[in-house]
Amino acid sequence: MLSVRLNRSPRNNGTGALVEIAEVPRPEIVAPTDAVLMVTTTAIGPWDIAAAARAGNAVSTPGTQFVGIVVEIGEAVTSVNIDDLVVARSVVPTGDNGTLQLFGSGNLDGGHAEYVRVPHADETLTRTTAASEERSVFAGGAAAQGIAAAEEALKLAADKPVLVIGCDAAGLTALAWLKHRRGKGNISLVLEPHAAKLAAGKAYGAAPVEAGDIASHAPAIVIITAGMAIPELPARTAAISTEPGSSEHALPWPTLEQVRRAEMAIRLRQVDLTPLVSTVLPLDEAAEAYRVAIDAPPGARSVLLKP
Repeated sequence: MLSVRLNRSPRNNGTGALVEIAEVPRPEIVAPTDAVLMVTTTAIGPWDIAAAARAGNAVSTPGTQFVGIVVEIGEAVTSVNIDDLVVARSVVPTGDNGTLQLFGSGNLDGGHAEYVRVPHADETLTRTTAASEERSVFAGGAAAQGIAAAEEALKLAADKPVLVIGCDAAGLTALAWLKHRRGKGNISLVLEPHAAKLAAGKAYGAAPVEAGDIASHAPAIVIITAGMAIPELPARTAAISTEPGSSEHALPWPTLEQVRRAEMAIRLRQVDLTPLVSTVLPLDEAAEAYRVAIDAPPGARSVLLKP
């Protein structure tokens, strides 16, 4: 099967890693709780870009967010069946102590491939539909984080402004969820230097602000997305980060129940993530896809790969 491989090399183009397509063995069932998916859509997210930056000398398959068709299941899998179209949670439990491992990190290959093995399938996969597949690909990670952040913000902000810093998939989902929950009374602000991403944020009714002008808008809470620099915030302004482990204000990785809620919200169009996707490329053009995702040229937003 074909798989994207990240490997630091003198030939890299500034991304931190050489992006190659390799022919590798198709994954197999290892444990009775495993499933194997034929990947149909996968996204290049902030965690994949971070993996490219720190690839070192190790070869790995990235891809924290993906949708696929179940083609094999272990004998202990009960929640999904062969031929189901499913979205994967971005992390899987690795033992009895509750430790989580991110797809595309360590020894767990991600979904930037034609096939992927999913450990602990009952705790990782949830069904989706073909009609929402290209948007549901974000439900396993960024969209679940965005909705969770928006829910926390609503608890603290009441009817006061909420500022979202960064219009990545998590930030745009947060804005979409705030608009859905607040309706005509929505008061959302957005700080984003990239013109196309800012336009997507404004599509959800958010008013743009500049870093030096935050205090005058008096946001009750700030949602900070992956990779964004944090400007000086007004005193006593609460903050939430959608990047797990980034700070004491960071949300944990999404639970399967949060993934299911995000998938349902996308399917019911309570959050419409259509403005999020700007580029869809075949898997064998992964090097170009990573260039667009990392360099973010004008007009770029999120990038999807189609094996």
